[in-house]
Amino acid sequence: MSAQDDVVIDRVVARIAEELETDALDLEPLGNAIDPDLVCGFMTEEGVLPSSELQFTYEGREVCIAGDGTVSIGRGD
Repeated sequence: MSAQDDVVIDRVVARIAEELETDALDLEPLGNAIDPDLVCGFMTEEGVLPSSELQFTYEGREVCIAGDGTVSIGRGD
């Protein structure tokens, strides 16, 4: 995984921990929710592919990584 991948993954975990008002270390591993290789394939050296969007569910929340690298969290079903 590249440093850019780590930044996005760290951002997702931090945002979910904040949303759930818990410590990030208490969350399940992100790898249980999405294949890290998929995140790596989604990334380029310049960042996230500009016109792409990656969506998945983690800890009961809908996660969206937008083309500009923005991470948004929504309530799951």
